[in-house]
Order: sequence, then C-alpha cells, then structure tokens
Amino acid sequence: MPPTTGKTVSSPSIPAMGVNPVDCGALSQSKVVSLYGMPHVFACQFFPGEFSRIFNISSKELADREAPLSDLLSVGSYPEQIAAARSFEERKQHLLTFIREWERRSRDLTIGRMTQAVMHNILGQHGNVRMTDLEKQTGYSSRYFHQVLSEQVGLSPKSAIDNIRFQSALRMMMEQPYVPIVEVAQRNGYYDQPHFTKVFKKYAGVTPVAFEKVKSYAPLPLSEAVTADSLIL
Repeated sequence: MPPTTGKTVSSPSIPAMGVNPVDCGALSQSKVVSLYGMPHVFACQFFPGEFSRIFNISSKELADREAPLSDLLSVGSYPEQIAAARSFEERKQHLLTFIREWERRSRDLTIGRMTQAVMHNILGQHGNVRMTDLEKQTGYSSRYFHQVLSEQVGLSPKSAIDNIRFQSALRMMMEQPYVPIVEVAQRNGYYDQPHFTKVFKKYAGVTPVAFEKVKSYAPLPLSEAVTADSLIL
C-alpha cells in the first residue's frame, strides 16, 4: 500500500553483509518492494514535500520507483553509523543529524511551506477537499500549483488527494472493523461502493471485501522474518 509521500528507507543489514540506503518514491498504486536479504530495516517516512524541500530533489522523478540513496546524495559515513548503532534512539539521532546538515542547505522555504500547508489541509480533511479550494489557498495559478505540488510531493494533486482519501478509508477499516464497507465508502467521500472498490484495488491490490477476509495475517516463519524500526518526519 502506498504512502502519502516520498519515503526514504535506509535498509541496514548486519555489518558483514553491507549497508544499502534506498529511497522509495511516492506510490500511485499498489506495489511490492522486496526486502530479500535485509534482516533488518530502518525506515524514515517524510511528510509530503519535505524530502524535496530538504534535499532539493524532485519527488516527481522518484515516483513509483526505488533508487540507491548514494545515487541521489552524498551520504558520507552515515549509513554505516546508523547500521552500527546499538539502539533505535541512537539510529534516529544519526539520521536526524544527517537530515539537519542537508536542511541547512535548503534553498526555497516559501515553496516548502506552501506545500506543507496544502498537505496539512488535505490530511486534515482526510482527502475530502476540492482542488479549486487548494488553489485558492495558495494564491497560485492552477498550472503553477499543479507543477509545484507534483515536483515536491511526487504525485499530482489529484493523485495525492486520492491517496490520502484511500488511506483514511483503510485506517477506518482497520480501526473500526464493525463499520460496513458501504458506510466506509460514504464516510470517506466515495460516491458509491463500486467506485470505492475500484480505487481500493488500485492502491491495495485487492478489493475491500478480500481485504476484510485477510487483514489478520499469521506470523511469518522465523526464516522469513524481517525486523523494522521507523520514524516519521
């Protein structure tokens, strides 16, 4: 299932196997990202637009794909420091130091703040927001608004709204399993259940009914287990 935003994932395996920091862009549809050979994953998810603001890299270019972080940035020894850390807090501090070094180089705060305000608005309304209202909020022309948001977030404004609305519906299904699917669709702004089913399958890879049946997964066998730490910025 896709995130609402670009996602930088640092995937340290044990030191003997090497460290592989990877950037995973925002997803416009369901996708499986292989974790084969990664016994431990340390992940950092950025608020929509923040990755582009901090690192001055277009999220649009990274949408729906993964790329080695070293192909995009000079990472220095930070991946090794994160992998060698003995606790989650220590890993987090190494990562935050790395991010702050880049943030000091950030050039366009105005665009970054505009993107942040727009995404807070979309998230606050769970994706139930009109495009014209967002354009009025920024004061920019429709064309420039679409260009900026696509570059900063990695998705078109419509895709970002659809993505957030889907995640709101998914969260409701997970946290309120007693709510009928048709009501979940209505409460999240889908005009009918077939529309909801179509969008849900696009992002989750299965229909809402199929998801209801399999959302309680059995634990993975030990040989297939992957441990994970994560933080959201």
